[in-house]
Amino acid sequence: MKNESLYFSVEAEASASATKPCGSINEESIVSESQKKAIQELIVELTKRFKSRKQRMKKRI
Repeated sequence: MKNESLYFSVEAEASASATKPCGSINEESIVSESQKKAIQELIVELTKRFKSRKQRMKKRI
Protein backbone atom coordinates (compact mmCIF):
# COMPACT_ATOMS: atom_id res chain seq x y z
CA MET A 1 0.00 0.00 0.00
CA LYS A 2 1.17 3.51 -0.69
CA ASN A 3 -0.33 5.24 2.33
CA GLU A 4 2.93 5.71 4.30
CA SER A 5 1.72 3.30 6.99
CA LEU A 6 4.00 0.65 8.37
CA TYR A 7 2.66 -2.89 8.50
CA PHE A 8 4.32 -5.73 10.39
CA SER A 9 3.40 -9.30 11.07
CA VAL A 10 5.57 -11.01 13.65
CA GLU A 11 5.17 -14.27 15.52
CA ALA A 12 7.13 -15.82 18.35
CA GLU A 13 6.82 -19.21 19.94
CA ALA A 14 8.43 -20.74 23.00
CA SER A 15 8.02 -23.78 25.17
CA ALA A 16 8.78 -24.78 28.74
CA SER A 17 8.61 -28.06 30.55
CA ALA A 18 9.03 -29.57 33.99
CA THR A 19 9.71 -33.10 35.10
CA LYS A 20 8.22 -33.76 38.53
CA PRO A 21 5.70 -36.09 40.08
CA CYS A 22 2.28 -35.37 38.61
CA GLY A 23 0.78 -33.84 41.76
CA SER A 24 3.56 -31.30 42.30
CA ILE A 25 3.68 -29.63 38.86
CA ASN A 26 2.63 -25.99 38.90
CA GLU A 27 1.14 -25.47 35.45
CA GLU A 28 0.81 -21.70 35.91
CA SER A 29 4.55 -21.24 36.43
CA ILE A 30 5.33 -23.33 33.34
CA VAL A 31 2.90 -21.30 31.20
CA SER A 32 4.30 -18.06 32.62
CA GLU A 33 7.86 -19.13 31.79
CA SER A 34 6.84 -20.01 28.25
CA GLN A 35 5.09 -16.65 27.80
CA LYS A 36 8.17 -14.77 29.01
CA LYS A 37 10.36 -16.66 26.53
CA ALA A 38 7.94 -15.94 23.68
CA ILE A 39 7.86 -12.22 24.53
CA GLN A 40 11.66 -12.09 24.55
CA GLU A 41 11.74 -13.77 21.13
CA LEU A 42 9.14 -11.30 19.87
CA ILE A 43 11.26 -8.37 21.07
CA VAL A 44 14.30 -9.76 19.26
CA GLU A 45 12.35 -10.22 16.01
CA LEU A 46 10.74 -6.77 16.17
CA THR A 47 14.12 -5.17 16.86
CA LYS A 48 15.61 -6.87 13.79
CA ARG A 49 12.75 -5.73 11.60
CA PHE A 50 12.81 -2.14 12.82
CA LYS A 51 16.58 -1.94 12.31
CA SER A 52 16.21 -3.34 8.81
CA ARG A 53 13.44 -0.87 8.03
CA LYS A 54 15.50 2.01 9.39
CA GLN A 55 18.47 1.06 7.21
CA ARG A 56 16.28 0.86 4.11
CA MET A 57 14.81 4.27 4.87
CA LYS A 58 18.31 5.78 5.20
CA LYS A 59 19.26 4.41 1.78
CA ARG A 60 16.24 6.13 0.22
CA ILE A 61 17.30 9.56 1.49
